[in-house]
Amino acid sequence: MAILLGTVVDSSGAVVTGAKVTISGPTGTKSDTTNQDGQFLFPLLSPGFYGVKVEKGSFKTADVKGIEVVTGKTSNVRVGMVAGQQTEVVEVSGNAITVDTTSTAVAANLTDTFYSSVP
Repeated sequence: MAILLGTVVDSSGAVVTGAKVTISGPTGTKSDTTNQDGQFLFPLLSPGFYGVKVEKGSFKTADVKGIEVVTGKTSNVRVGMVAGQQTEVVEVSGNAITVDTTSTAVAANLTDTFYSSVP
């Protein structure tokens, strides 16, 4: 099973508490509310691509699509909300950063260009 963890922030970077978070994906929809740290957590998800919709009274609805959730890993997403009417929607498409919590390995892809530019 996979985990989706996220943080909801406003345009100044302050966390947004009490926002309604709804995810939709391969197994349907689930809802949660952000905690005092502006975070939400959806454990035990099936792998696949999910959409995250965040709603809070004085903010425009935020809609993030294409978040990949992978088995055995925690996918992190940061959702930014903008002040405005709730009827307006801010849509963001992109991939969440996948964090492998089972390994401490660090890896990098180095190219021939890198090696030729290093003294």
